[in-house]
Amino acid sequence: MPLASAWRVIGASAIGTSHRQSGGQCEDAHAYRQRADGTLVLAVADGAGSAAWAAAGAACAVAAAVAAADRALDAQPLPATEAAWQDLLAAAPAAARAALEQLAAESPAPAPARPLAAWATTLVLAVVTTRWVAAVQVGDGAVVVQDGLGGLQAALRPARGEYLNETVFLTADDYQARAQYAVLAPVALRGVALLTDGLQMLALNLAAGTPHAPFFTPLFTFATGPGAGDAPLAAFLDSARVCAQTDDDKTLLIAVRQ
Repeated sequence: MPLASAWRVIGASAIGTSHRQSGGQCEDAHAYRQRADGTLVLAVADGAGSAAWAAAGAACAVAAAVAAADRALDAQPLPATEAAWQDLLAAAPAAARAALEQLAAESPAPAPARPLAAWATTLVLAVVTTRWVAAVQVGDGAVVVQDGLGGLQAALRPARGEYLNETVFLTADDYQARAQYAVLAPVALRGVALLTDGLQMLALNLAAGTPHAPFFTPLFTFATGPGAGDAPLAAFLDSARVCAQTDDDKTLLIAVRQ
């Protein structure tokens, strides 16, 4: 059996109730690629609520980041050290930032209305192999890993600013310095989940930086079952139970071993 078929990937982005009530759109995005050698590249992004073209920025960022990581993996053997992984991962936010700059430069809007910040977005990207989970994050969101015993670990803590809703965006001058990296080698890796900040209050103990098991354990179990798919996951994200606890856009991208 080809290694790529060993993974099942499901993903969904759902509009927050606050955006729906104001007539807005979902400003989250997600993308992934399954490589022929079984390696996964997964990405999610959350466009800034204050940015005029946040949705376009998030969509552009995940597409450019996944493509850049894929090219970097084509260009060399899989890294064997944390330092080598960080060097490879750095290509993803750099490519996403360059793509956002191109969007701003090509925008038909008048110059005063098209500063780079109008496409502001976060970015979370993970590369998953049979041994490694390597992640880079600019801003909030999270990568959560489940091992073969059902244990959960958050690869990185969401980057926060001085205030609750403040974070780091790819459009910031210092985004490279504030990018976070993590390389994990979990025992008998079972699954990986990426999420945007609309789910953080439900999914994470933010003070401790730990995943909330009652949230993730059923999701990983669901993702391995016969009813798993993008549409049921989207229905969960848009359910009354979830929307009662967050009014923000929300994205989940889950990969599990079959």
